[in-house]
Amino acid sequence: MASSDLERKAKEAFIDDHFELAVDLYTEAIALSPTAAELFADRAQANIKLRSFTGVYWLGPAVVNKAVADANKAIELDHSMSKAYLRKGQGRRTPTQMTHRKSRE
Repeated sequence: MASSDLERKAKEAFIDDHFELAVDLYTEAIALSPTAAELFADRAQANIKLRSFTGVYWLGPAVVNKAVADANKAIELDHSMSKAYLRKGQGRRTPTQMTHRKSRE
């Protein structure tokens, strides 16, 4: 399967809130296109969503490190990609910070 097909399937999984599947599909796409900054930024977002919206805080540092590492790789590949910087910041937020924000809404 081509990288673009995997990316499309990953985006569909993400939209359907299947974040683990999205991460797996982005990982496969990255294996085929290791210099595609967009894939790293999108996988970072899937890891962030996996942690924050499924309540999988017990994954904590492992998922945070993956999200931040992917954001850093996206920045390395394309330093002008603003969403990679956003993902890095989002990935570094702690569950406490995220809970506090949600409770204020």
